[in-house]
Amino acid sequence: MGTLCLSQALILRCETLTETESIALFIPTGVEFLFASSLIFKTWGSDRWLIFLTFEGWVYFALALLEMLSHIIPAVRDNLVVFKAVDVALAALSSFPLLLYTIFLCFFTSTEFLDGVPQRLQKFGKFTLIILIPVVVVFNVVASFIGITHRIIGTTVAVGFSDPYDKTLWTIFTDFDLGFITTYQILNFSFAFFRLAKAFLEQQRIETSDTDEALLLRGTGWITLGIKLGAVETAIGFVSSQFGVVLARRILRSLGRASLIIGLFEGLDISENFEQVREEILAGKRKRSFRGSRLRPLISDPRLSTFRQLSPGATQAAFDGYRNNNPPTRTRLFSSPQPMLPRERVTVHFDAASGQAPTLEMRFSALDLPSPTEMVESIKT
Repeated sequence: MGTLCLSQALILRCETLTETESIALFIPTGVEFLFASSLIFKTWGSDRWLIFLTFEGWVYFALALLEMLSHIIPAVRDNLVVFKAVDVALAALSSFPLLLYTIFLCFFTSTEFLDGVPQRLQKFGKFTLIILIPVVVVFNVVASFIGITHRIIGTTVAVGFSDPYDKTLWTIFTDFDLGFITTYQILNFSFAFFRLAKAFLEQQRIETSDTDEALLLRGTGWITLGIKLGAVETAIGFVSSQFGVVLARRILRSLGRASLIIGLFEGLDISENFEQVREEILAGKRKRSFRGSRLRPLISDPRLSTFRQLSPGATQAAFDGYRNNNPPTRTRLFSSPQPMLPRERVTVHFDAASGQAPTLEMRFSALDLPSPTEMVESIKT
């Protein structure tokens, strides 16, 4: 027995489903909801327009949940008034996720994919993407209501068409709606595939040439695949509806949204020529450069020395203290200069204010040297 979805483009309001089939259809939608919720972390700091895709997943999850409950809760399923109210609400709200998804594709393609195409195609692409949004939404709204009636057959609530003319009219609007949605996604896929092809060609050029470049594909392929799966899922809607077909469409929809969100997390392809890294390295080397000429004044100029100058008396005291195994204390070692004794043989003159080098003065008169004659005689002997 066939399974007819009255909101065919959105795979909602599917009739003649058992409780098990309703739950099975809801599982792929739950997976899609998890991926859409994870996207909120990327939109928190930047790329706020990605929130359209997140809201689309949330709204679709709520509508699919409401549809499942209407099939498994007897108080809703067997009551004509309640079931009709739920079904009309689903029909009215089914265009909302479609509107959010088309707005997202329009923003994303216009800002990310159209920059790489020729100028004429850019104008045509932007105009077509914008003008198709109201067309798609209007056809979906009309197809969700036209010719559909609610009545009780025996003890069962039935939703369908009162005559073949109503069903034919519904089929025409539904086919147009599916066609416009498929065309819209194919158009976005074409621009995404064009960028992906350019990225592959650029990567081959870099591999064959000896250049210091690299091209990272990142998530461009995932995004292209996600849009393509969405177009394939919508195109399957033209096939005669069976439960297997409806389930396959729900699975393809979930896979398409998951691929799209993974690609958004990865980001689009980027070309890296390492020019910025090279500039940072060179800038760091310039900051760390140190010439030897800068070090010479620090060594030759005593005024820049970090060591405290010792007086000759302090030097002699320290030498005597170490020689007598009695090292001087800090107070003795750095005491103020003492006047020189008359018989000291060596004197160091240093004036820090003058900036001149220290002068060494040796007094040989203070030495008890023998006479030259005695020195000669001692050498001979």
